[in-house]
Amino acid sequence: MRTVTAALRAKGLDETTATLATESGGTVFRVAYARWVASDADASLADLIAEVATELRAITSSEGRR
Repeated sequence: MRTVTAALRAKGLDETTATLATESGGTVFRVAYARWVASDADASLADLIAEVATELRAITSSEGRR
């Protein structure tokens, strides 16, 4: 993941933002992949990634915090 963080830094993101983006993206992929391999559903991996990313946005948005 350091390579992704470094690439984001090279694109102009600060260290914290690059790290958060890298870690969040990795987590979204891992959760979606686990659902994909364990699922009997016909959802594609791409659809599950989008679903998990939406869930992450919901819980990290100001409306999602309680």
